[in-house]
Amino acid sequence: MDRLVLFDADLRDPASVNSIIEQAKPDWIFHLAAQSYVQDYDEMFPATSWGHRYWPFLTAPYIGGKPANFNQAAGNIYVCASNKTTPQLISGPNNIWPEPATSWGLVRLPNGQIPYWCTYAINEHVPDEWPALGSWQAPAESFLFLEGSDSDIEGDECDEVLFAHNDGLNITFIDGHAKWRKAEFANNDPTVSANWIYPPAGGGGMNDRGPWTAPDHD
Repeated sequence: MDRLVLFDADLRDPASVNSIIEQAKPDWIFHLAAQSYVQDYDEMFPATSWGHRYWPFLTAPYIGGKPANFNQAAGNIYVCASNKTTPQLISGPNNIWPEPATSWGLVRLPNGQIPYWCTYAINEHVPDEWPALGSWQAPAESFLFLEGSDSDIEGDECDEVLFAHNDGLNITFIDGHAKWRKAEFANNDPTVSANWIYPPAGGGGMNDRGPWTAPDHD
């Protein structure tokens, strides 16, 4: 079933709307790719540790054209140019080398590491606990992708959130809409995860609540 992808920007400065929409386009594309994946896999998002570690490579085939060169930031649809970051390293490189890593276009360094570029993160609770689309009771309020310095994120990792767009970030939700939200944190210190107000900090794992988890939206 096709799902409508919406954009809702909570911006007081109308002049910045077009810029934010342009930056949000990759989030829309990721969501559409994820929904296409879901349709092919019996209403299931990428699941388990395989899903939360490798979701960019699993969703890339569903993006029309050449989606990315994961070995560089330039021209990579999985990298927002506004976010200044460094390449990530594959967790457990031996698990995917030589295949499927080489088919994903990845290159292994002499030290055994496999770097790749990505500035978006999947909500870890999607692949880890609730990969079934139907398990999300409030899909319009539940995180799917956020901008982040790691490819997976949960409530005790809010210090990994990237917010280079007018002090905010683009978020895609389970139901198919993408939205800009201002980053909010206490003590003027986003480097401490517990300081985060939005996205809301949590205890991680099953201690998370609200938009991080499927059955509980306190």
